[in-house]
Amino acid sequence: MDNDRTGKLEAKWLQENYSITPILIPKSYKAKDFSELYSIYNLRDIAIIIINTIKKVKEYGRQIVQPSWDEFEHNTMPY
Repeated sequence: MDNDRTGKLEAKWLQENYSITPILIPKSYKAKDFSELYSIYNLRDIAIIIINTIKKVKEYGRQIVQPSWDEFEHNTMPY
């Protein structure tokens, strides 16, 4: 999802309705979605980001927990 209010609301809806773990790109990457991330970073850096995110999601588990962020734009964790 995009890292804006609409994207966060959509991620929250998907989690509540389908138990999908929300994953958002932190603002520190200066990219609101994956296509912008790809235009800024090289493939090696993106691969590292993806691998680290997968590790975090596995640590997070499959439990349904309310996201720690609100629906407004700010510097969030990826989920």
